[in-house]
Amino acid sequence: MEQQIAPVLDVLEGRLRRVQKLSPQTEESFRMLLDRMVSMTNGLFPALTDLAREVRYRYFDQPQFERARKEVYEQVEDHLAYMAANPDAADRH
Repeated sequence: MEQQIAPVLDVLEGRLRRVQKLSPQTEESFRMLLDRMVSMTNGLFPALTDLAREVRYRYFDQPQFERARKEVYEQVEDHLAYMAANPDAADRH
């Protein structure tokens, strides 16, 4: 197992470098693989665990957070535009 750590780290680092290109094509099976990798290496190989978590975040969690943030900002902008256009509206407060 210890002999495989360096090549696995190289693969994960390569995936991080190409996140913009590869992320849209990534399947759920990759997330499951990363989750298994984190659970199997946790406490044994901290560098591998941390890198697998980072790859998971960048490929799966961060895009979801960004989409949610964008939706919230759009909603707030809509509310502010409504308030600006209707300063005397009954529902302004």
